[in-house]
Amino acid sequence: RKANANRRRPARRRINAEEIARNATRTGEACCICFSEVGEVLGCEQVHVICGYCLRAGLRSMAGDITVLDGLLCGCFSYKSRGTMSVLSQRSDRALQEALKTPATNHMDA
Repeated sequence: RKANANRRRPARRRINAEEIARNATRTGEACCICFSEVGEVLGCEQVHVICGYCLRAGLRSMAGDITVLDGLLCGCFSYKSRGTMSVLSQRSDRALQEALKTPATNHMDA
């Protein structure tokens, strides 16, 4: 029945993988690949976490081998998830540019 419109439940909003990747939430968990650094959520359905170094390495390997179409990065992405991949590459580029701007703190004494 459509008697009272105020009694209906609001529609549940599905969160997009691009939005999750754009937020780059740090969970405090170790990277799923190297287990050494604290990572950020990728945006996949399995909620995998990956560090910046492994993200850059994964994106480089994706660009180098165009024959692989499924199981990209953490294994959850395919060639169809272009939007999420572009957000992850922008996030990786920003992190790399910030790392290049900061000078090295450990100088070897000669």
